[in-house]
Amino acid sequence: MAILKTFLLPEDTNVASLMDDENIKVLITKTPYEVKNGYIRVGEIYGTKNNISFQVQYKSNREGEVLILENYTFTPSVAIGSKNFIKQAYVYLKTLPQFADGEDILEDE
Repeated sequence: MAILKTFLLPEDTNVASLMDDENIKVLITKTPYEVKNGYIRVGEIYGTKNNISFQVQYKSNREGEVLILENYTFTPSVAIGSKNFIKQAYVYLKTLPQFADGEDILEDE
């Protein structure tokens, strides 16, 4: 699972890995840099039945390097028939304004 969405990298970010030129090793932005159709996924997830914390990884594409990491927390459902904690993390993200309009990507792996 992932979310496909345009996002901004903050100024003073090295965006060399986003260029289609292996000769560019460092390219520091002086303004926010827009990543169109970025790939946003849940990374590490940990917690208990009372509280789940997880990382959100922002990438330029599925195979790309992590450009931004953010941390979130939610209270999971442990009721019979509940989705697993990773799926619940995505459902939680979609309740937040910054992810609500993102396209859901369902994957086999």
